[in-house]
Amino acid sequence: FLPKNVETNNPNFIDLLSVLGITIIDKFSYQADIINEIFDLKIKLLNLVGPVCLLLKNKMIVSDIDKSMYDRFIKIFKTQFNLCNNIHPIFTNENEIIRGEIVNFYHDTVENKFLLSIDWQNPLTILEISYDLSSLLSAVRLEKEIMMLLSMSFSQIEQFLMFQKLDFKEYHNSEIYKEILNEIKKLEELKNIKTTKKLEKGNDTSSTNVKNDEDLQVEVKPLSGSMDETQEEIEAEQPKPKTIKDILPDASEEEITYISEIINVNYNQEGQLDANTTAKIKTLMLIKGDYGNSSITDEGRYLKAGNDEILVRSAQKGLLYLDLFHWERLTEENVKIAVYTNSQINIFNSQEELINFTKANDLNKFGVLRMPDNYTLDDFNSLDDIKERSKWHFVFIVNEDAKAANYKEVMNINDYNF
Repeated sequence: FLPKNVETNNPNFIDLLSVLGITIIDKFSYQADIINEIFDLKIKLLNLVGPVCLLLKNKMIVSDIDKSMYDRFIKIFKTQFNLCNNIHPIFTNENEIIRGEIVNFYHDTVENKFLLSIDWQNPLTILEISYDLSSLLSAVRLEKEIMMLLSMSFSQIEQFLMFQKLDFKEYHNSEIYKEILNEIKKLEELKNIKTTKKLEKGNDTSSTNVKNDEDLQVEVKPLSGSMDETQEEIEAEQPKPKTIKDILPDASEEEITYISEIINVNYNQEGQLDANTTAKIKTLMLIKGDYGNSSITDEGRYLKAGNDEILVRSAQKGLLYLDLFHWERLTEENVKIAVYTNSQINIFNSQEELINFTKANDLNKFGVLRMPDNYTLDDFNSLDDIKERSKWHFVFIVNEDAKAANYKEVMNINDYNF
């Protein structure tokens, strides 16, 4: 609200603020009494990713619906929604701590937490938090539409899209949409388990065997597509470790803590670390000394290290599946790929480096492009204009000692030239 002609760099600026009774704040934080996690709101927002991206595409704000859905999915996944009491800001002025008034909600974009003290489904609450939720969906321009969609059922949302002459099948066919549905299913299961536990506690409060919700260990993955499904099937028989110590037997407690603070550790139903988590841990330990004081974070399909984005893929049985979308990302500056095979990490800075590696030792005599599972005749005739690039994969043999390397002999085209 300062006039535009006020020079904030002027040494008298602080004096001006003092005259106006404005206190300089050295640090801002917040406090809240967390009650439990709000699964319904997160599920609702995940269900809105497809419709919102379709509306944005219709307004010509986005063009690549796969990438748009993926980016928004990651933002929502990383955000934890909590029901709380006594949400209030804390302001620090030198040694003075100022406790702000209690508020209804607070969105911490640094820690990725969305705190609410009121029912999010209340129309007045939706009105109050709509801007922040629209921002979370990267769709502030659609704030009015999002307010309306938040109060709609799934069938009503589809009817709304049809009324707008939009085909919801466009995002239904997206590979990312399938990943979103998988995540919603896991959240629903987690929600049901915690609800059951609460009922058990209510029915038998004297039982010493009933655990608190916090004691439940339930698998919640950030993205099952962080490793391609086909790749996952190929590596299904590969023995998987259960702890970070299993992956790095010589790691110190400090290193294990360091890894745990960065990597989103995911387990399969048998309690084993999944292949891509192992790959990310190995990658982190390889690069941690290369980025000085720059932060390194786990962003699902890639590690963010300083200004670099390092795509991480596991190919322990020798086959690397790389969808066309991420293949094209390797042409971007500061985008790399880390491939985990033969129990070691190889990092490539470009498409050319990856190709040179895969062609070494006569591993890949020819290029292989894997089509979508439900391919049609049209797919054979659309190689120059592939629409759903996340469903098409280049396939590379990356380990000459793996069983997958035998495929090059089976597929030798010279044996079929008549």
